[in-house]
Amino acid sequence: IKSGKYPISRSLFLAAKRTTSPVVKQFIEFALSPQGQQIGQNLGFISVQ
Repeated sequence: IKSGKYPISRSLFLAAKRTTSPVVKQFIEFALSPQGQQIGQNLGFISVQ
């Protein structure tokens, strides 16, 4: 799955403007945090770490 060769794989992207609100910045920081990564793994995604 990690290599992208598994037939049912998909990527998840987060995008934001360079200048953004504090709430968006906090969300992205949370998504990349160990806790956010664990939630992603629980939902079937592979950690970016």
